Amino acid sequence: MARTLYLHIGMPKTGSTSIQESFDAHRAELSAAGINYLDFGPSHSKVFLALFSPKKMKLRARVTKHLGADTAMTDYSLDELEQAFKTQLTLPHAGITIASGEMLFRFSKTQCRDLHRFLSPHFDTIRVVAYLREPLSLANSRAQQNVKGARGTLGEMADLAAIHAGRSPLVPHYREHVETWASVFGWDAMILREFDRKQFVGGDLLVDFCHVVGVPDTLHAALAGIWTKTARNAETILILDSYLRRSREGHRPAFAPLRDRLEDVPGSHFSLPEPVLRAVMQAVEADVAWLRAETGHPFFAGADPAKVASAAAWSDETRAALAGILGGPVTPIDRSDPVAAQAAIDRLTDQLAAVVGTSRKAGGKYDRGRLGPALERIANLVRFALRRLKRAVRH
Repeated sequence: MARTLYLHIGMPKTGSTSIQESFDAHRAELSAAGINYLDFGPSHSKVFLALFSPKKMKLRARVTKHLGADTAMTDYSLDELEQAFKTQLTLPHAGITIASGEMLFRFSKTQCRDLHRFLSPHFDTIRVVAYLREPLSLANSRAQQNVKGARGTLGEMADLAAIHAGRSPLVPHYREHVETWASVFGWDAMILREFDRKQFVGGDLLVDFCHVVGVPDTLHAALAGIWTKTARNAETILILDSYLRRSREGHRPAFAPLRDRLEDVPGSHFSLPEPVLRAVMQAVEADVAWLRAETGHPFFAGADPAKVASAAAWSDETRAALAGILGGPVTPIDRSDPVAAQAAIDRLTDQLAAVVGTSRKAGGKYDRGRLGPALERIANLVRFALRRLKRAVRH
């Protein structure tokens, strides 16, 4: 029986979680059809990172059960994990195997080579599937994600010099990552899909992915679904950004309570300002031209900053929801005066932070210094170097 592996590598922010959770939930139906979705939980990123990167990942119980453990753990044998991974890859009944990890998109060439050597003996054919998100939509999504995760302010990310130099997290590096994978696995192995509902088979991401990886039509309806993650609105992001901008790392005790309390507040669509979006488009222009030339597909042909950019509305509905949290009225935001509007948002943020209080101690996820993570990265690099040396000697 010919064996094919579909390796879904993301990119991040392209509905990977929806694909993973749907396929994981329907493993039994897929198995009956001769399709093996790896039994390591919905996302396989941590398994791949544990085996092919310097990171010592904390593996979930769905993974560690193959190692004879019932709970998540970091104290595991990489040799045993590698053997468990091989066992999952080589289930005898499966003509098609599917692995999915959105963080694979950022693998280096060395990691891709190691992965290719590891996978090749077990499959007749390997296909690499990547969804590519349009740069304006991706920039807006990344801005929201970084603010929600307290990883940066809108001002820091929207620095025009950093954007033009490609250093801002708003700028995707399509060519760097796609070319890395294609140089190792070959262009014939690459399946690049535009992350656009209008271009999905059946108008649904899950159906489109089913079509790509050879899932029988009879299972498409069961696997189809909606996004598992929803975006925050503009007003919520501006409030969280105000808190981050006027605080500093190690002194953000109200961030998580504030973010959680604002989760259900209604509001308008979030967008970065038009000049920022135009700078992003200019920064990716060469990458997009390269993608089109290599694939013959007109990627992101409809991207237009003028059509995407919008401002927070601060509607009566939004202010009423915020007033419900404060226990008092919220003054209208004068959007005609940017300076006055920002001052009003800052005052509102301070009022909300005082109401929600604090719930995290220093050293928590959103309130920590940098020394601990730095030392951990050094230890991981040493561990990974020893692991690669051991693998090289063995082979």
